[in-house]
Amino acid sequence: MPKITDIKDAIKNNERVHIYIDGEYFKTTLKEISFGLNLYPGKTIEKSILDEMIVKEDIIKCKNKAFQIINGAPQSEKNLRYKLSKYDFDDNIIEKVLVDLSEYNLINDEKLAESIIKDKRNLKHFGSKKIYYDLLKKGIDKEVAKEELNKLEDRDLELENAIKLAQKKIRLIKDEDKRKVYGKLANHLSYKGFEYDIVKKAIDKVMK
Repeated sequence: MPKITDIKDAIKNNERVHIYIDGEYFKTTLKEISFGLNLYPGKTIEKSILDEMIVKEDIIKCKNKAFQIINGAPQSEKNLRYKLSKYDFDDNIIEKVLVDLSEYNLINDEKLAESIIKDKRNLKHFGSKKIYYDLLKKGIDKEVAKEELNKLEDRDLELENAIKLAQKKIRLIKDEDKRKVYGKLANHLSYKGFEYDIVKKAIDKVMK
C-alpha cells in the first residue's frame, strides 16, 4: 500500500505543501487541505483516492471563495478567474469552478454587461464610448461589450444624457467667450464618452 513519506512546506508559498508518496513527489496542495484530510508522514493511502480527495476539497474551497467574491459584487469571468488565482488554487480547479458557476448562471458576462450599460446610462448619463471602456475594465470581452452596446443602442437617450451633462457643466463655466465655453463643453462631453455628432447637437441645444 502506498505511503505518505513526507509533507514539506513549499519554498515560494508557505500556504502550500508538497506531498511525497513512497519517497517521490506526488502533489502540491493547500496546507489547510492537508490538515483537513489529516495527512501525515506514515499514513497509507492509494494515490488515486488521495488525488480525488484533494481535488474535491480544492473545488469546494475554491467555489466557496468564488461565492464570497460574487456576493460582494457581480464579476466577469475574467476578473473572477484573476481574483481566485490570488488564493493559490490550481488553474484546472479554477476552470472547473468557473464552468460550474456559468452553468448555474452565477457568472454571465452578457447579463453583467447589460446591467453595467443600463446603470452607466441611466444613473451616470455616460456616453457609449466611456461605457465601452468601463466594460473592458470590468473584464468584459471586447466583442461582448460591443455586441451588448449595439443591442441596447438608443441615440435619443444618448443625446438626452449629453444635454443633461452639458446643462450641468455650463452653469459652472465663468467664461463669457462663446468659443471657450463651446470648447470646455466639448471636452467635458468627449470625456464622458459621447460621439462628435452627439456632442455638437447637445452643445448647440444648450448654448441656444
